[in-house]
Amino acid sequence: MEFIINTNKKQTMNRFRVMGLMMLAMPFAAHSQTDPRPLKDVNISGKFVNVEDKFNKILMFWTEDGTKHVDSADVVNGAYHFHLQVTAPLMVSMLGAESVPGRRTTVGIMMNGPNSNKLDVYVEPGNIKITSKDKYVNFTVSGSKSHTEYEKLNKKATALQVETPVLNKVMFDKNATPEERQAAKEGIIKEQAMIREEVYGKYIKENPNSPIYFYAFGRAAGGSKDDLRKALDLYKTLPEKLRNSPEGIAFAKRTEGQLTIMVGSIAPDLTLNTPEGTPVTLSSFRGKYVLLDFWASWCGPCRKENPNVVAAYAKFKDKNFTVYSVSLDKGNDKDKWIKAIEADHLGEWTNVSDLKFWGSEGALKYGITGIPQNFLIDPKGKIIATNLRGEALEKKLEEVL
Repeated sequence: MEFIINTNKKQTMNRFRVMGLMMLAMPFAAHSQTDPRPLKDVNISGKFVNVEDKFNKILMFWTEDGTKHVDSADVVNGAYHFHLQVTAPLMVSMLGAESVPGRRTTVGIMMNGPNSNKLDVYVEPGNIKITSKDKYVNFTVSGSKSHTEYEKLNKKATALQVETPVLNKVMFDKNATPEERQAAKEGIIKEQAMIREEVYGKYIKENPNSPIYFYAFGRAAGGSKDDLRKALDLYKTLPEKLRNSPEGIAFAKRTEGQLTIMVGSIAPDLTLNTPEGTPVTLSSFRGKYVLLDFWASWCGPCRKENPNVVAAYAKFKDKNFTVYSVSLDKGNDKDKWIKAIEADHLGEWTNVSDLKFWGSEGALKYGITGIPQNFLIDPKGKIIATNLRGEALEKKLEEVL
């Protein structure tokens, strides 16, 4: 993965390549284009006390409406500082790194070993202090009630997670039989379901005003279709204030999208405007194979994938195939969207957007939580494949055409 880093001290943009980064939990939105709540300042002060690690730079990752962001701060005399603005409590991940002048900074992360360099911290408006003692990962947080709640909640979950580490070893043991692996898998599923219900499910029932409510709600939901349906049913019983919060509305729309969008289902219809302001409806292309492609001008991986879509279009445009391209650009970035269409040679097919960023009706309706993402729709409007990238797109089109 490659991120653009906007440093605290300079407005210049630097590139860092982050290898093996794993976000263990999905952070919630700091702010969205449609969020009516005011942005508030968060000031983070970090301090090293006899820390053995030779980290001289801290990278901070967070998610804003599903978009991953990163900032960096230098460690000077054992101290570092961050400033950001949020509308609600937000989880950030902070990685310690050793930066060498003149060399691209590569950050490796080891989640379970003694050299782990990742902190997950819940931040909220105000002044927050993070103190690392002896090891970077031996840290305490003050000034964030959200983080205190987060730590208490996850300690309960960890205390109940007894079988999973043991069963995981069985799952990856080359000498284990298929029956043993299957039994281990079922054991893990059972224990995780118990934790979702006994820890996170219980928490959201007993703490309706918690600042980390939707973090716990997401943990309680699980990932299967049945789990998502149960989560949506539970969402409908929430107090109106929670249901109608920006996080609540987004959760409901995306969950509904994830339940609706699957291979074999009819693609939900969309009507969005072209750059010229002309509304175009997705279903108007019935009778053709359509690649519904979600991207944005600011999305690096999307821009790298665009040449593959262009190549596929050139090869199959005369064989009953077209592209309906939905951009998740922001309202004030219309010019960037248009320039990206021109630069990436996307103008031969239909480009549309409501310029609502991750609040896009298309993104919510299709349960989009990351881009690039696409859906191949057959002439009858049925989804026949998803997430076709690179050679996989051409291969699938060759198969169906």
